Amino acid sequence: MVVAMWQQLSDGYMRLLIEPWIYLLMVGFVWVQYRRGEIMERTSFGVKVNFADLEWMISVLYGVVGGILASIVFWLLHVQVGLVEIVSIWMIIVVLMLIDVRLTCIAYAGPLFIVAAVILQWLASTSGVLQVLWLRKVADAPTHFASLIMMVGVLHVMEGILIFMGGWRGASPLFVESRRGQVIGAFSLQKFWAMPMVLGTAVGVVPFPVVIGFSTLTVGFIPKHAARLAASPLVLYGVLVTVAGLLARGHMVWTILVAVFTLVLHELLYKWVQHKEMNAAPLFVRPARGVRVLATILRSPARAVGLQPGDTMVKVGSMNVNSAYDIHFAIDQNPAYAKIEAVDLRGETRFLGTPIFEDDPHQLGVIMVPDEHAREYAEIYPFSAARWLFEWWRRRKTIGGTHGQRRRKRQSRQSQQHVVDKKSTVIDS
Repeated sequence: MVVAMWQQLSDGYMRLLIEPWIYLLMVGFVWVQYRRGEIMERTSFGVKVNFADLEWMISVLYGVVGGILASIVFWLLHVQVGLVEIVSIWMIIVVLMLIDVRLTCIAYAGPLFIVAAVILQWLASTSGVLQVLWLRKVADAPTHFASLIMMVGVLHVMEGILIFMGGWRGASPLFVESRRGQVIGAFSLQKFWAMPMVLGTAVGVVPFPVVIGFSTLTVGFIPKHAARLAASPLVLYGVLVTVAGLLARGHMVWTILVAVFTLVLHELLYKWVQHKEMNAAPLFVRPARGVRVLATILRSPARAVGLQPGDTMVKVGSMNVNSAYDIHFAIDQNPAYAKIEAVDLRGETRFLGTPIFEDDPHQLGVIMVPDEHAREYAEIYPFSAARWLFEWWRRRKTIGGTHGQRRRKRQSRQSQQHVVDKKSTVIDS
């Protein structure tokens, strides 16, 4: 059994090495998402809080390991799909990406394909309206609906494990508006993993890379707690869907019902996590005493001594601090070394100390929660590939239009000068 499994995995990954284009495209998509986070940090605070390239490399490594483990589980569960199903799911994922990036999940693409395939099969059997080549292929292809449902379940178990292990890494701080209109601190957690899986089909083993990930905004929890809060329901959801897919094997009606249940339950789970996050009491608000830490900058004294999101600095040196100005003034009193008294979220006091060098960030490298004077905040809206392409096209059009206007004005001046020269020549003659 081990030899057969090894043969399948080696054949599949050899094909992936020969034709890696779709996987590389997904890896590029993941890199773009992390770069967006870094740009958002620079726009909001003027510095980057995380290394996008480092987070991307860690994500790629975890995705490769997760893809291999998922492929082993698929082999043990005898999961098989057809080439038509694989290509169709990729096509659905691309369409969903144009609507909202968070929908680029097989929990949406898989059940949607099952429902669409059932409708197309019904239309093919009752009428001859299917003239489009690919629709006819979907209608005529052998179905592996239960395998698709089990695939959704296994991938969500893997997703929950990956989120639990490091879903808080690379969390981006930002200021948002609370339900009461107050500007508060928050964290945007976005993690994506490109998973290079291999699956058995009727024509052999084929690569099937997919992207899994999650995106959430937390205002009431530190990033690590928020990630683990989201991980546990995902693992439970994945186990439930996998078992449902196993039980539905060979029963078409039950398989369709399970597919719809999988889609609806995933959306309800997402809404529940969002509701729990947004209705939690805001954590990153100005305390009655001291300065609360929202985040620390890379390679800064604050990060070196272990200041964490949610910690409250009450003293720097021998001075009580209640604002950014107080911290700056206290550091000026002893610019070579900073002694910090901080209180964590459990109410425990810690005494920290760190040397300060000339090239260290201003104010220890701490991003503080917004005070009552803060007015600027981030507007959160669903991100889609279509929106990004439209904004890119509009910027290009604006730049092109500006260049075009300048070019037309320059040509007009040259044309006018040419006319004047011709008139002068005529007059002179």
